[in-house]
Amino acid sequence: MHSDDESRACLKKESKDIKPTLVNNNNCQIVEKENTSICRPCPPTELLKNGGFEEIGVFDSFAYWLEDTDGISIAESDLAYEGRFSAQFGSTPSANVEIKTAEFQQWVTVTPGCFLVLSFADNFLQAGDGFRDLKISAKVFQGAANFIDIEYDYDSVQARQGYVFHQKVSDVPIPFDVTSVSVEFFVEIEDQGTTNPTFWLLDGVSLRAI
Repeated sequence: MHSDDESRACLKKESKDIKPTLVNNNNCQIVEKENTSICRPCPPTELLKNGGFEEIGVFDSFAYWLEDTDGISIAESDLAYEGRFSAQFGSTPSANVEIKTAEFQQWVTVTPGCFLVLSFADNFLQAGDGFRDLKISAKVFQGAANFIDIEYDYDSVQARQGYVFHQKVSDVPIPFDVTSVSVEFFVEIEDQGTTNPTFWLLDGVSLRAI
């Protein structure tokens, strides 16, 4: 039989011999097997700027967003998912059926080791004259590495259905050699659009670490 003092001393010795388990509450990669890690906290704060399109830029239509368009105009709309405004993508008039495109992009600083979640709302507002197809892709990437990739097609039956909310979490955490990623929306409209153009709305864009 051990005395109480002997039992406490034994437990104390055993606790010294047991290595503590590293609990990864921050969704970080564990690089070391020992009780050390270069993980950093992943607070769920908003990483994007002007994701609700409430702030108008000085030289661009929307502050902090880069635009590259070919046959698609981007303007503010008061048909918003949240707040006052959304981003409206509209096909320009064309005598023949054409494929028109637009890129809407923002670079964001991220914390390596964190997972990311992208969310947004979109609204296929109107199918234009001679409408053939509307393709949308939303990506979070750096170089050739895609962390989030959302792609879908719309046909004319899906027009005028209101806003649809989308959300996706990255399959892998951000590598430790990556400190910034690009959030990009690519819109492709195939239509004729001589009288009534095709309109697609984007709003409530958010990128957060989890």
